Amino acid sequence: MEIVEKYEYGGWKNCIRLDNCKIELVVTTDVGPRIIRFGLNRGQNLFNEIREQLGKTGGDQWLIYGGHRLWHAPEDIHRSYFPDNSAIKYSWDGSTLKLIQELEGC
Repeated sequence: MEIVEKYEYGGWKNCIRLDNCKIELVVTTDVGPRIIRFGLNRGQNLFNEIREQLGKTGGDQWLIYGGHRLWHAPEDIHRSYFPDNSAIKYSWDGSTLKLIQELEGC
């Protein structure tokens, strides 16, 4: 498994790319936590991208961006659609990638 930190994707400069020589996964740490790309290497992104929202950060309006937003279950309208427009922290220990968002409303 190869990991590339500070990978640029869709206008976000601080993404992380995981690649196992067959599939790749890209998460952005500029907003989220979001998996913004998943697909075969050099192939089509299996997740939708909202072109006019790619690369955006900040603000207090919830944006869909595209990709897949990670959240808890069960879904709650207030928490699940809280804007995730701020940078997140992450850690990589060689086998596990942790994406850490601040608590909603903090």
